[in-house]
Amino acid sequence: MAAGIPLLDLGNQRLKLARSTGPGQVDLIASVRLQELQAEQGVQWLSDELRRFDGPALVCSTRPELLQAWQAESRLADLLLVLQKEQLPLDVRTTGTGMDRLLASLAAWRLSNGAVLVADLGTAWTLDATTAQGAFLGGAIGLGLGMQDRALQEACPHLDLAADQPCSGIPMNTSDAVAEGSRTALALALDALGWAYEQDLEGGAQRYLCGGDARTIAPWMSADWTYADHLVLQGMAWVAHDIGR
Repeated sequence: MAAGIPLLDLGNQRLKLARSTGPGQVDLIASVRLQELQAEQGVQWLSDELRRFDGPALVCSTRPELLQAWQAESRLADLLLVLQKEQLPLDVRTTGTGMDRLLASLAAWRLSNGAVLVADLGTAWTLDATTAQGAFLGGAIGLGLGMQDRALQEACPHLDLAADQPCSGIPMNTSDAVAEGSRTALALALDALGWAYEQDLEGGAQRYLCGGDARTIAPWMSADWTYADHLVLQGMAWVAHDIGR
């Protein structure tokens, strides 16, 4: 049997499989596009991977229809343990919040030992606030960078793709202009929202940046933000520790 507790982060576009190696500590095993798991061999691969462990995998999902299909699959039904917000040591004061947002905030809160802001950039971007006492207050949701890029290319295919790095001063070419309208605009919005949310966090918070597009936007972000690679999985590892798994 493989060591550790299996963890599954089922996102909008990708599945991450990891194992917990301690409180808040993870070892990433695989990151797979969901399209590759739709076929029969994908289900068999996941079943084979999870049966290497002694016990079911903890699951965080933003894809309920796919999760339900997996739960109905005989090869996976006994291998999945879906996390519930009641298992988290947070005072969740919101309704309808996705488990991925809660887990990322839990991990950041445990890392900082204080108030935190977590910007998660994926299919959608989110910015969430948690107090130093562990009260999850919620936050904002917007269209992710990848979706913005695709929408702009579809509507205006003659435009250049966004530049990879920030320009100096006012953009003077189309590539920099597109980056200014998406990357710079979002970075400034996150900074401004962060400042506004800090007014409800007793004056300050440590800021974390995560998600699939985090590295893309990182050059445009201020130095106030700390990049964290796998906050959702780290949050799951904390829950696994807390519930004695």
